[in-house]
Amino acid sequence: MYVADTYNRIIRKITPQGGVTTLAGSAHERGGTDGQGANARFEKPEGIAVDRQQCVYVADAGNHTIRKISPDAKVTTIAGSAGRAGHADGPGMEARFNEPVGVAVDDMGNVYVADTRNHIVRKISSVGVVTTVAGSAGNDGNADGPATVARFRGPTGVAVDHAGNIHIADSGNARICTIDPAGQVHTRASRLGDLSRLIEPCGITLDDTGTIYVTDDDLIRKLTPTNQVVTVAGYSKPNRPEFPPRPMMNNDYLLKYEDGPCKLARFSMPQAIAVGSDGSLYVADTGNNTIRRIFPDDGGHKQH
Repeated sequence: MYVADTYNRIIRKITPQGGVTTLAGSAHERGGTDGQGANARFEKPEGIAVDRQQCVYVADAGNHTIRKISPDAKVTTIAGSAGRAGHADGPGMEARFNEPVGVAVDDMGNVYVADTRNHIVRKISSVGVVTTVAGSAGNDGNADGPATVARFRGPTGVAVDHAGNIHIADSGNARICTIDPAGQVHTRASRLGDLSRLIEPCGITLDDTGTIYVTDDDLIRKLTPTNQVVTVAGYSKPNRPEFPPRPMMNNDYLLKYEDGPCKLARFSMPQAIAVGSDGSLYVADTGNNTIRRIFPDDGGHKQH
């Protein structure tokens, strides 16, 4: 497992046995320098994705760049220019981003980016050319339709399936939407409704069945292929009726962290999420500075 340890400004690796090492960057050392392992510098690494060759892609939001870490831990900038925010399509280093947060990679080596402050979704081709997939740079909104007509507001999460559909956590609009291979944007779920309404989806991933999982406020949710939103784990806000109210405790901080059965578990601002080969969900529980695991069969989860 690979983790963007944002405020330590490093990329970490967790082995199946639970051993943690630093793959790239130097703790608390900021910058945008490329280089080997600890010689590289990051500013604010957020989204992360891994391709079939075990190359790691990082959305370095603070540098407005997309970085690549090879299996031998060499860091290179593949798109954008460190410290230079903006919007421009074109060859890698000529392109500009504005605080990109989400990143995903498809089977062909194309990289997709949630370019958050530009309110658009971008694509970096396997040969390094950046194009805008959907939305209009600097023009936020909430609209479905053809790519040039569609509007987003602060998209943060992106995932791509084997059919070429791009799934977006459009955080500012509290919705999950899909960009199909023809370039049409469709809203799948939003803050509308009652039990299934979203709050602020952030991280997004999907399993081989097409089920989408998102981190949403202090909850872990899933969106089924029939667009039903279900809470997988975590406690809801007092005004949300999925679960019965929980008794208050003297130390409110303790309410934000608890292992155990899914309906009793507590998270604090979880950001990223990934699906393991056995169906387990791995969650970057940002407010608790931990990586959590939700087991697929036993109805509970525990921290690793």
